[in-house]
Amino acid sequence: MRPLSLVSGVLFLISGIGALLVTVFFGDFAPVIWIGSSVVGAGELIGGILLIAGIALIASRAKPALPQTIIPETGHQTESYSNAPTNSTNGSTGNGGGGAPFQITAKITCYLLPDDGKAAEQEFLNHISDPGETYIIAYGFTLVPMIDDLIAAHKKSVPIHIFLDHTQSEGTMQKPQVRRLVDAGVEVTIGTSPAGSKYICHTKGVVSDDNPPWCWEGSTNFSQSAWNQVNTAMVFTSQQWYDNFVAQFKRLRQFAWSNERRFQVMKIPPQAVK
Repeated sequence: MRPLSLVSGVLFLISGIGALLVTVFFGDFAPVIWIGSSVVGAGELIGGILLIAGIALIASRAKPALPQTIIPETGHQTESYSNAPTNSTNGSTGNGGGGAPFQITAKITCYLLPDDGKAAEQEFLNHISDPGETYIIAYGFTLVPMIDDLIAAHKKSVPIHIFLDHTQSEGTMQKPQVRRLVDAGVEVTIGTSPAGSKYICHTKGVVSDDNPPWCWEGSTNFSQSAWNQVNTAMVFTSQQWYDNFVAQFKRLRQFAWSNERRFQVMKIPPQAVK
């Protein structure tokens, strides 16, 4: 092999680079080999090609690999929300206690128990048998004077509608009182939450259509001991609260008789149930 001249060296270097490019894009050395061999010696051409190929191979191996980003199938989910408030159980929109928050303006009498326990209990018992149509949603429901007053009001033809939590109504304290009410002809529905039977009914509320409506709401169970516990209770007048409370009561009652018939103590559903 004769010594490389400057020109031939440059040519075989160019030929080598060209060969690599052709290999990358076309997978074939032949065109560059043919061109290069016509200009410089075949040995010089092949040596240049091998030199360039070796440098390229070393460079490719030395180049650090870019980290890969793996997106798992259970990655972040994007949720979209409508401006309209929806009911968590059926997706419906609108007012009437159906999942849309609402505001009321009312003068509220507030009780902080146990300090206000006696006054709160007296207020409660003074109104629980009011002559207006009454709706009650309750968790604990064992206060005997309350049961007596409700039965007496029912005998006076006061319309009374009660919705009670299933877990409490199966208890040894509450079950006999529920039976007393049902045997006396008072409408009693037993249920859980429309969001799922594993969830309880935890409201402690009463509304009575006394013109204006009498409303009771708070954390106080309707039991003997609740008035001595740390609880809250509020009494106020609000037609809007009354309407929304009654609307929710009716939905709870319908749901219970449609889906939780096994919990009912009454043999037949109330007339308003479809």
